[in-house]
Amino acid sequence: MVSAITPDHPKSEEVWWAEAVRLDVDEIDGRFWLVLKPDVWIWPKHARQQATSFLDERLGNRFNNRGDALLSAWINVLLPSSGRAADHVLKPFEGPEGPGSPKIVVNARTAFSRRMIA
Repeated sequence: MVSAITPDHPKSEEVWWAEAVRLDVDEIDGRFWLVLKPDVWIWPKHARQQATSFLDERLGNRFNNRGDALLSAWINVLLPSSGRAADHVLKPFEGPEGPGSPKIVVNARTAFSRRMIA
């Protein structure tokens, strides 16, 4: 696939894609959460809208078991050899923790849920 020619992008480019993960920090109830969201990266960026059918096909079946397996794989890449409930302490700098070098605790557990059997 090649990108569409538009007034903002007068030259067509080959479109590339790769599996990716988006990292966000959300504040919920006064606590900060690192949120990982598996995604598909499209380059050039302006071609993402053109690739909607490809993205729908690629991302359309990522629910429950598949979504949890993919998220767990990304967690294993980012936090190697972690147990599902392991806490990892990260600090940006050596030395005492404080406003300039906060301690960050990351847990490898996902929010995966299963249907309850009655």
